[in-house]
This record gives sequence, C-alpha cells and structure tokens, in this order.
Amino acid sequence: MASGPPPLRFIPVTGAPGDGNRALTERMTEFLGNKGFVIQNQSEGAVFSLQGEVAVAPGANGTQRIEIQWIVKRKDGQELGRAVQINEIAPHSLDGAWGDVAYVVAQEAAQGVRDIIANAGGFGPAEAKKPAKEDDKTPPTASAPGAVPDGSLPVPAALATPAAR
Repeated sequence: MASGPPPLRFIPVTGAPGDGNRALTERMTEFLGNKGFVIQNQSEGAVFSLQGEVAVAPGANGTQRIEIQWIVKRKDGQELGRAVQINEIAPHSLDGAWGDVAYVVAQEAAQGVRDIIANAGGFGPAEAKKPAKEDDKTPPTASAPGAVPDGSLPVPAALATPAAR
C-alpha cells in the first residue's frame, strides 16, 4: 500500500436534529481533508468507509443525551472501529444550528478516525530506519503507526467531547 492516507468514502451523517447532519458532514469532511485524507462519495476506489450516526434520547435530570458514532469499515464491509462521542445537553439546544458544536465535534472525531485507520495499517508502513553503523547489516524494521513493541496494534480509545456551548 502506498504511504499517506488512503481514499476514504464518507457517507453523510444521519440522525442529527436541526442542521446537524449537514453541519457535521461538512466539518468532518474539512477536518479529514486537513489530515490528508482524500474524501469521496462513491465506494469505487475507496479503501475505507466512514459513516456518522447520531442518536438523541432523554438524559438524566431533564437533559438530552446526544450520542455520535463514527463507524470505520474496510472496503469489504468489516468494521474496524468506532469513535464514539456522548454528552448530556440542555433539551433541544441542538434542534437548530449546530455551528461551533459541529466544529468541535468533528475536530475531535477526525483524530479518532485517523487513529483507527492508522492502527489498521491504512497509512502504509513507516519509513525504515538506517542501521546505526555501516557494518551493522541487521535489516531495518517498520511498524504501523501506533504499534506497540511486540507488533500488536492498540485498540483506539473512545472519544468524549463537549457537545454544549
């Protein structure tokens, strides 16, 4: 696989109240692009896909619970991981414009998505280091970003982000 981020199919966000679907889709596209991803709408040529799903439910003490899941899959449909953001907000405070909330949510989630794809080897092998001495013929090694010394890949942590202004 070539180095750098692979083509990523981004399926627009669904389930958000107000203008959340549009705002989250636009901001996430922007932040993923800033991380070097080539974002596309079609599945042809994409190595991974991303889908954002928002669920709204009653929260504790009269609040509203917002849960956003960013689901990353391989092109064959196998799920690789989810970046999940959950917060309790004032009821109906996101029924209109998401504005800065969409910006902060996407900014945080984009890094989680990148980590999931990096841990799946989606950025190609890291550059190999040259041996310390010319007479050291030990072959260089490379590992995927986020790899631990034994070569296994850590599971990405779930994201928690403020969803209230």
